[in-house]
Amino acid sequence: MKKKHETGATRVLVRSSIPLFAAGTAWVAYALCLPLYRASDVLVAAAVSAFVYVLVYAFAPFRFFLNPAKEALIVEQTGDETADEILLRLKGFAGELRQSASSGGPLAPRIHALQEAADKLYSHVCKAPPQARRLRKTVDYYLPCAIKLIQAHKDGIGLTDRIGRALDGVLAALFQQLQMLHTDAALDLETDITVLSQVLAREGLSHITEPARGPSI
Repeated sequence: MKKKHETGATRVLVRSSIPLFAAGTAWVAYALCLPLYRASDVLVAAAVSAFVYVLVYAFAPFRFFLNPAKEALIVEQTGDETADEILLRLKGFAGELRQSASSGGPLAPRIHALQEAADKLYSHVCKAPPQARRLRKTVDYYLPCAIKLIQAHKDGIGLTDRIGRALDGVLAALFQQLQMLHTDAALDLETDITVLSQVLAREGLSHITEPARGPSI
């Protein structure tokens, strides 16, 4: 069974650009029909253009659209409360990663790989809900860590190579977890997190990801 989760979708209001075109047209029409070589002529033309803008603005239609980053999520329901929570969070992280990857840039291939890993973990939990408990650190630490690194890069912090290497560390940890889930092997998450923390510290990125670390299981 699938369930639709509302994630705070926002309706964004956008005013039509028609008033700008109307104001520009009024300015051109004035210049073609009347003299425009004195300061007073320019002021009159500006006043006419402004009047046309205000007039058209009052009747110009609005456009509405939903913020695509906050659309509702369709998530599988297993009947296991923990599994359903993990599935919802994995679905949300995968959506964020997919949107980031679609923006392109030097980190896009790594982000796409992270999104695929999150999708594979989601599919595995759908088939084996009891194993969701073993992914607590994935949704509390690894994926939030990746999202924070990607956001820092978007915000112009730079450090593309360093952030890329840190994302490689997150990706390696996710695929290791996926492999161990399939083989039902024990997950040594504390060791993995220690290794990733050392990578982040070496790259000077600990201050970006530190708040993302979740409680121990």
